Amino acid sequence: MEEAEKRQTILLDKKNQSIEQKKLVAQEKEIYQKKVLQQQIEIEENQKKLLIERGSEKQKLLEESHKKREYQAVLKKEMVLLQREERLENVKRITKANEYQN
Repeated sequence: MEEAEKRQTILLDKKNQSIEQKKLVAQEKEIYQKKVLQQQIEIEENQKKLLIERGSEKQKLLEESHKKREYQAVLKKEMVLLQREERLENVKRITKANEYQN
């Protein structure tokens, strides 16, 4: 009987060790899952930040190009005004020259 009791205690010890190992594996698995979840959350947050940054960069580029177009339009208007002034000055010179000839 003593051998049977020893075998039972050995089997119980092995069972307990197996249960403890399973608990450890379950705990490690849970820790790993938490780490993975945290990493996924960080990745999503970084992606959101990048989208916001890219959006603001695009907005800045659009604003800059809009300012450039506005500036080019102003320059074009200035050129048109200068050309008109030159034409008026030429007309005035021509009329003065015609007056002197008459």
